[in-house]
Parts: sequence; C-alpha cells; structure tokens
Amino acid sequence: MADVLYVLGSGSQYDNLELRLSLRSLEQNCKDLGRVFIVGYKPKWIQNVVYLDEQDNLEREKNVFKKVLRACESGISENFLFMNDDFYMMKPFNIESYPYFVNGFVRYVANPSRWQEIFNKTIVYLQEKTKKDDILDFCVHCPILYSTEKFLSLKSLYEKTIKDKCGYSPRLLYGNLFVKDTIKSVDCKLWDSNLIQDNLQGCISTKDDCEEVLKQLEMIYNTSSKYERKGEEKCTQE
Repeated sequence: MADVLYVLGSGSQYDNLELRLSLRSLEQNCKDLGRVFIVGYKPKWIQNVVYLDEQDNLEREKNVFKKVLRACESGISENFLFMNDDFYMMKPFNIESYPYFVNGFVRYVANPSRWQEIFNKTIVYLQEKTKKDDILDFCVHCPILYSTEKFLSLKSLYEKTIKDKCGYSPRLLYGNLFVKDTIKSVDCKLWDSNLIQDNLQGCISTKDDCEEVLKQLEMIYNTSSKYERKGEEKCTQE
C-alpha cells in the first residue's frame, strides 16, 4: 500500500468539486491505495484523511515545495503519489508501478513569464548539476511518484530560495535528478477541449474554466467516496 498526497490552496471556483471528483476517481481506480494526505487548505466536507495545516505565505511554487516537504517529514509512505486536485484517474492503476511521463524537453525562454522564469532557474541549476544540456519536461499534468528520502534531499535547495524572487520547479528537479526510466506522452491538461479522451497516463487534468468536463465527470463518478462527509454533497447541477 502507498499513500497519496494533495497540496491545496483555497482557490477553487467550484467549491472544491474538483477534489471531490479526484478522490472518487482515486478510490475507484487505485489498487494499492493507502492513506490520503492533504496539506494546506481543508474543505469542510473532508474526512478520513491525514490533514496537515500549512499556510500559503510564499510564492506558489515555494508553497508547493514546502507542503510536500511537510508531508515527507510527517510520516507519509516512503513511496507516495503526488496528486493535484484537478487530476482525475480514468482507469485502474497501481501507485508503486505508476510510470514517469515526460513531454520532450523543457527549453530556456529569453523573455519569460513568471512561470517560465521558474523553469529557467530550474533548467540552469539542472544543467550545472547534471552536466546535461537537455532537461526533460516532467510537467505533463498527471501524478508523479516521489520517494520521501529523495525528496527530502532537495530541502536545502528549497531553503536557499525562500527570499528569492522565484523558486525551483519540484517536478523538474526530482524527475531530472532521480528518475531514469520515462515514457514519452502528451500533456494531460484539457487546454482546448471539453472532450474526455483516453491516454497513456490514464489521467486527465481540467483547466480553470471546466464546468462542462466536471459535469461529465460527475456522471462517471456519481457516488460519494469515503473521504466525503455525508450531508455535505455538492455538484455543478444544483
């Protein structure tokens, strides 16, 4: 059995319906599901999870890094699956054997947005550390399997960036430093579509404006999970 980690902020425009459906998909499809850890915000309907309170007082990427480290220091399983609340598992899988997916290489951007600036910083560090020019892109909007021991070894890097303008991408760091075997895939995010389709990852990820997809997911995952307190149901069709 292996644990699953969600790190949450409080910004869901659908009252955390994404998390409800993600948990339902996880409960239905994960064959070796241990405990569910939630670090950060706690929706009022959540139950049967290991909850760790952690405030968002830094930039987004640093908050995520900090919350994963908190879980690693709080008894999560040695190997655990990192999930976003807008990831939905669409077919059966095992955490311990979930592959590492990449979408080619990530490139340095000359005039970066803030998010690209984080990537640029991570790329430069990884190129110096690994002596490789090509940095694999692990940011394909699907779960990633982390080792507690290996992730904790990145703590000093996080701490060095606390006062910096931006931090590092945890996924890019972990994948390029520790992962050897990868599978080439497309991004799971439904950027320009409301059509749920099969893919190698067995996962889809929703964009911010995703009401139509959530309605489809509600029809697929129409039974509350053990993580939802009864009497606190919420759906998009009220």
